[in-house]
Amino acid sequence: MDSGVCTVSDHRYHHRSGELRFESRLVWRLVAVVNAQIEIFKAHTAGKERLTQFLMASAGAAMGFAITLQDQLAFKWPDILVIFAIVCFAASFWSGVQSLLTRNHLLYLNSMLLEDKAKHHVSEHAMISRVAHEQAIDPAQKKFIKWSVFQNFSLVVGAMLIMGWRIARAYPDWTPLAILPASFGA
Repeated sequence: MDSGVCTVSDHRYHHRSGELRFESRLVWRLVAVVNAQIEIFKAHTAGKERLTQFLMASAGAAMGFAITLQDQLAFKWPDILVIFAIVCFAASFWSGVQSLLTRNHLLYLNSMLLEDKAKHHVSEHAMISRVAHEQAIDPAQKKFIKWSVFQNFSLVVGAMLIMGWRIARAYPDWTPLAILPASFGA
């Protein structure tokens, strides 16, 4: 009497239902590890997105603050620092937008990679991954890192310019030319 089950290594093929059932503990452990990696990736991505959005909000608030510092900015040297700070805050906000767009593109590329892997045999997965990383994923990651670093850098430079403006306002007799040696101006 045939039970309808044919055992091949750790997998069982059920003739009647026509499905392959994995009953190996190793397979279930691998599934658990992959699920844990997916959850870690989701948490990491959500954290990076919240950080980018927080920095964008900070840049927007700092830009609004810098604009309202004075009703009318004169083109004296301390007020030029505020104008440069506004430009830095705007650059920080723009690079945050670009960072979010690049991150979404990177997620799209990863989903396309998974779809391509599902369409091909397992023996071709290493080649598909290598080509995808060389041609699309690695350049997108570098672009994402570039935008993230520029977002942080321009926000910090803008804050330093605002602090410099406050110091310059506290000491109105001091000018940047005081830093230069006396022989430079002569």
